[in-house]
Amino acid sequence: MRHHAIGDAPPEEIPLPLYQRYGLDPVKVAAAIDKVLAAAEDIRKMADHFQ
Repeated sequence: MRHHAIGDAPPEEIPLPLYQRYGLDPVKVAAAIDKVLAAAEDIRKMADHFQ
């Protein structure tokens, strides 16, 4: 997530064994992250309505 300016950990790739442990496809995970980040502003606006 650090590659997307989220968090403060050093920017590192997620190790393949971690994906494998949880049965995740790295390409699908990257696509899901991109989709969420693209909608970040809309998500913030929705969250503001609940405050």
